Amino acid sequence: MIWETPRLYLRELTEADLPQLLEMMNGQRNFYERRFSQAELQNWLTRQQQRYRQNFGIWGVCRKTDDALIGQAGLTFQRFGRRMLWEIGYGITPSQRKNGYAKESAAAWVQFAFSVRKEPVVYAVIASDNYPSLSVAKAIGMAQEAETLDRMGKSYLLFSIHRSKSI
Repeated sequence: MIWETPRLYLRELTEADLPQLLEMMNGQRNFYERRFSQAELQNWLTRQQQRYRQNFGIWGVCRKTDDALIGQAGLTFQRFGRRMLWEIGYGITPSQRKNGYAKESAAAWVQFAFSVRKEPVVYAVIASDNYPSLSVAKAIGMAQEAETLDRMGKSYLLFSIHRSKSI
């Protein structure tokens, strides 16, 4: 476990999680916006496990009451235009959405970035039509900073929160 909230704990993902991750990551509206093969998912998990040693990556979001893996969230180093940014990402299994888990896990990662990693600012890059994620970003105190189009013309919004204004 790397971090916890009143209802959740965040833990490393393992090979035992692969079947559930495959379902989660290939389900509707995952934050990667593409489907993964079994081999691609194994490579993705290996990269996350390497990142854990440096206190970043995507971790499992588990409910404390029953230890169920209900999503994934974390802190990654991502490109936005010409900038490299510390970005939070979060995704909750569809059956567990609308319970505040995305907000709770996203807020936990912001707190982790500020208190453990000592980052001065944390970002979220969100598709402009992903209204649930936009709501989460706003609910945890993030403000829109910029907009960009990807090479296919899809609009993405950049949100940020600064340590001095953190939740």
